[in-house]
Amino acid sequence: MASISKRLRFEVLKRDNFQCAYCGARAPDVALEVDHILARANGGTDEFLNLVTACWPCNRGKSSVPLDENHALERQVSEIERIEEQAATLDQLRQRKAEADELLDLQVDAIDDAIHGHTECSLTESGRKTVRRWLSTDSVEALMTAVDAAAETYARGRMSKREWETFFKKIPAIAAFRKRHGAKSEAFRKALYAAGIMRNRHNQGAFPEYTEGGFQDLYEEMFDLLPAAACEEIADEIIKAAKTYPQYLMLEEELVSALCEFREAFGG
Repeated sequence: MASISKRLRFEVLKRDNFQCAYCGARAPDVALEVDHILARANGGTDEFLNLVTACWPCNRGKSSVPLDENHALERQVSEIERIEEQAATLDQLRQRKAEADELLDLQVDAIDDAIHGHTECSLTESGRKTVRRWLSTDSVEALMTAVDAAAETYARGRMSKREWETFFKKIPAIAAFRKRHGAKSEAFRKALYAAGIMRNRHNQGAFPEYTEGGFQDLYEEMFDLLPAAACEEIADEIIKAAKTYPQYLMLEEELVSALCEFREAFGG
C-alpha cells in the first residue's frame, strides 16, 4: 500500500464517507484503511476506482478476497456519476463566469463611451481595468451619472495629461459622495461650495471646511435632520450668505445657531 499517495487515500475515504465498505463501521470508532477491490495479488491496480475504504479488522480478515462483483460495479457506476455531475457543475460555473465577464465588458464600454462623449478621449487598457474595479463597488448607472457630473467642472475639449487625470479621479469620488449623501448629495455639494467661496474670498490658510467642528460637520448634522427639499433651500441660502458675509466666523455662528433650532424642531 506504500505506493498509494496520501492525497489519493484521502479522496477515497472522502468518497466513501469515511465508512467501511464491508461492515459499515465509521471513524473514529474504528481505524480506516484504503483497500483494493481487486487485490494486487490478483492483478489489481492503485487506480481510484479499484480502491475502497475498509476498517482494520475487515481488511485483515478478507485478505485478497474481493468484494462481490455487483458491489464493485455499483461503486464504479456511482463514482462515474459523481464525476459527471462535477463536470456539469464546472461547465455551468464557466458559462456563468463568461456571461459575467461579457456583461462587465459591456458596462465598461458604456462608461468609456460616456467619457469619450465629454472629452473625446478613450480608455486605455489600464483605464478599463480601473473602471472594472470601480464596478465592483458602484453600479454602472451611478458611475455614468458621476461621469456627467465630473464633466461639468473638469472636462475640456483639449485636455492636458494632468487635466485628464483630475477628471478621471473625480468620477469614483463623485459616485462615492452621492452614495454617502443620497438624495441630499446635491444640497451637500452646494453647501461645501459655499464654504469654498468663503475660503477663496478671505484666503484662509486653515479654513475649517473639513476639520472637526468645521462646516462639513455642521452640514452633516443639519442635513441629517432636514428633508431633502429643505436641504436644497438651506444650501442655496448658505451660498448667498457666503458671498456677502465679511468673514467665515460669522457664517459659522449663523449655522451653529440654525443647527440648534433644527435640533429642537426635528431632533426631539
